[in-house]
Amino acid sequence: MAHAITSQPDPYTVRLTRLTLVWVLTALVLFPILAVLGLLMRTMQSGYFQAVPPEWFYAVMTLHGLGMVGLWFVAGMAGVSLLLAKYVRPTLAVSWIAFGATLIGVVLLLAATLVGRLGVGWYFLYPLPFYSSGTWPQWATASLFAALAIMGVGWTLWAGDLLWAIARTYRFSDALGWQYLGGRGTPEVAPIIVITTVSVIGVLAGLVAAVVILTLVAFERLTSGFTNDALLIKNLTFYFGHMLVNITM
Repeated sequence: MAHAITSQPDPYTVRLTRLTLVWVLTALVLFPILAVLGLLMRTMQSGYFQAVPPEWFYAVMTLHGLGMVGLWFVAGMAGVSLLLAKYVRPTLAVSWIAFGATLIGVVLLLAATLVGRLGVGWYFLYPLPFYSSGTWPQWATASLFAALAIMGVGWTLWAGDLLWAIARTYRFSDALGWQYLGGRGTPEVAPIIVITTVSVIGVLAGLVAAVVILTLVAFERLTSGFTNDALLIKNLTFYFGHMLVNITM
């Protein structure tokens, strides 16, 4: 009797697929909540829930904005990691670190907005977080920046690991598709490699801007006689935020 030949699935691919499923399930839980918050904001703008204090609207706006940006970014990164596994091998441990950092950041952001009523918007423009006029406590501001720092570290490691995985297999110029610009068709590189390389470089550039923001803000808060330039912080914030949003889209 003839027996069908079956191949055992690659253990690495199995573990990565399970990890991606964890990311997807997390996104499916968080997305409806964030969507409902957006609907709640629109409902409040329509004149309903007039008894709700205005500061709650801005707190919800902050959670909704930052939550949506972060959620779709990590969901995209998880998807890209799985697609890359056909050609390269990202480090599973780094993706788990990014997942843990994301969860910690979400908890801190929930505390800052829904408990502390922090209402600075997704852009948290300097120096607004430090001048609440009593609307939110200082610990809420600290919780916001802690969330950004923790998630930023996790996402930077994740993005860097994807680039490192590509670099172990492809030359940098080939991963960017420069051989095609030079009229050469070899070596042939899968589109997902080129797309990811270009995109992740942009992600890292945006995350570097976030590191600069956090460093400057921390330096100001921990020293005396130093004040940051508000326009510089604003430009860095918009560069960081829009870089992640545009690449995610």
